[in-house]
Amino acid sequence: MSLIAPEFFLAFLTACALVYSIASVLIQRTIGDYKRVKGIQDNMNKLNKDLSEAMKTKDAAKIESAQKKQLESMGDLNTLMMLQMKPLIVILIIFSGTIFLLNSLDPYTADDLKIPMLDNGNAANCDKIAGDGIYSACYSFNNSNFGAWAFAGSVNRYAPAFDMLGIQLMPGIRETGLNTTELYYQGGKKWDVKIHTSGEPVLITTDSASNTFVRGEKSGLYAKINSPVNESRGEFVLAKLDSGTSFFVDLPFTIPIINVQRVTDVYGWFLLCVFIFGMVVSLSIQKLMG
Repeated sequence: MSLIAPEFFLAFLTACALVYSIASVLIQRTIGDYKRVKGIQDNMNKLNKDLSEAMKTKDAAKIESAQKKQLESMGDLNTLMMLQMKPLIVILIIFSGTIFLLNSLDPYTADDLKIPMLDNGNAANCDKIAGDGIYSACYSFNNSNFGAWAFAGSVNRYAPAFDMLGIQLMPGIRETGLNTTELYYQGGKKWDVKIHTSGEPVLITTDSASNTFVRGEKSGLYAKINSPVNESRGEFVLAKLDSGTSFFVDLPFTIPIINVQRVTDVYGWFLLCVFIFGMVVSLSIQKLMG
């Protein structure tokens, strides 16, 4: 059971994006020493302007002087990069933690189904031929969540310990491949669900060429992978179904360039809000604090 009801989750997610935006701007101004950063940037802009004006007048002495000042300011450029990097690391850590928390609290995942997929030739799990690289599972459409569903094939393999950005990750089972497609359960249309693809290739299919189903119908779910999983090491393949319930927001306009009107995941809505709030908060704090 989710801690947040679906009807309140959009407001909660939007509020989190606002808090994150405010925190990010404040971190940049404090840890990043905003006044010093602005001073270096203003000085570098002035040096570039002086050099540009000297080039226009073709005054060799002024050009040489401006170039010399720019060379002397190279140390400031390194300082500027370090000052901007420090808050960025903190912000990235907070961002990763926030996204993990929001995905964990997503109430629309409470009814998600995870069905083990096997390559054993057993008709009980809709597998036709053992050892052919096609992992299978059965599912019967019996609920009333009509519309577009997301079906994902997930490959999970053993991964040794490795170092990522100085953080030692312990060995264990990790998702190494994912592919998603839409299923149409008595309705729904394309783009109603978010399509995710990552890692090793996973070819997913069903018993229906058009992925359309009616209530009471049973279908095989299939995932073809290039190399078998090692079950003795705990590796496995999963079929993930979102039961036709997933987070989305229909915008009153289409976002240009990417041509999107429906935001279909928590991450996308959070980023969109952070982008908008970030600009507003940054301008507002700049006016208040200078």
